[in-house]
Amino acid sequence: MRLYAGAARIDYAPGEPTYVMHADATDRVSQTPSPVRAQLEPSVRILDKPWFEGAALELRRAFVVKVVRINVFEAVSAHLKAGSWSQDEAQGTRDGLSRLLGAVPGARGDVSKADLHVIDLLLSEAPDEGQLKAALDARRRFASPGAILTAKPAHVLGRDAPIRFMAAAAAQSARDRIAKRRGGN
Repeated sequence: MRLYAGAARIDYAPGEPTYVMHADATDRVSQTPSPVRAQLEPSVRILDKPWFEGAALELRRAFVVKVVRINVFEAVSAHLKAGSWSQDEAQGTRDGLSRLLGAVPGARGDVSKADLHVIDLLLSEAPDEGQLKAALDARRRFASPGAILTAKPAHVLGRDAPIRFMAAAAAQSARDRIAKRRGGN
């Protein structure tokens, strides 16, 4: 995060693998659910760093949105899939999510309606497992209005709003495919 926030330029090697997972093991540490509280702790600690507090609001908001989409939602999904979702996990998620969203004004603004539904369920006192699974599945239906639109129409084209995020992901995928055709991996 600090590199991203302060670097003049970060280069990406199109066509190169980002993360390669081979099929030579029966289980993977990266796919084994660990406590959500422990997974969120490094991100939550960043919130109190003076360099983070001094960063532009847009950058801080982007950080929180990305942590929620990638770390929080995927950690919860992993626990639900493994059958290890518990009241302790729900409380750890609620604590971390509350801290993240509370640290940056407007962090909820650039997420989809479907993401907001998941956030609201996770912040509730006792989220229903079935509802949570259904809500997490719904946010992955990328062509659905709930996964594309933000709650406030003015945020639909926000920097980290779903439409721009999906467009950037599509552009990056196209860039990778072109690079591979030209001799990349």
